[in-house]
Amino acid sequence: MQCCNTAIVFLVLAFCLLCGCTAEAPRQIPVSGGINEVSVPPTGEAVPLETALEHRAVCEDEELFSTEGMQLQLLAGDSVDCTGNATRWMLGFSCDNGSAIQIYEEGEWRLYPWRGSLLGNPIDLSAIQSPGLLYLTHADAILRLSEEYGVETTSLQLEDGIYCIEARGDNGWGELEFDAITGEVRERA
Repeated sequence: MQCCNTAIVFLVLAFCLLCGCTAEAPRQIPVSGGINEVSVPPTGEAVPLETALEHRAVCEDEELFSTEGMQLQLLAGDSVDCTGNATRWMLGFSCDNGSAIQIYEEGEWRLYPWRGSLLGNPIDLSAIQSPGLLYLTHADAILRLSEEYGVETTSLQLEDGIYCIEARGDNGWGELEFDAITGEVRERA
């Protein structure tokens, strides 16, 4: 159920972005003077989470935005391919005075205030399995899920220590759950 709620939040946010309901234009990364070179993937290309996080670190180093003092509560990927790469990565942060959503898409990070609350345990990115490793380890099960619902890509959410991989197609939807640290399949009750 929590995966469905997360998916709904993600879809609402994506809809708002597609409709142009953002408060400000994205900041451009300067291309001169001491910036570490980061290759930006072409529009719509799926990228590993690690690539997005490397680009995020450069943006924070250049003080284009900051999530200092905020705890990572949510990780989500949209249009995730069979290798665990996504066309859009979303990070949800919480702190004492509110929440923020950070989205990586088309080679850029954008930070948005979020009026909702993000609950659950903080996510330590160094302690979890990467989406790439998770998709590699469970390739057969994820492929069966994708084929069952007639989709080429899935969505991925990590919240409260559980990865949820969801496939939505014309003939319904299904999901798989995994422990984020061990990668083990979580059986449904």
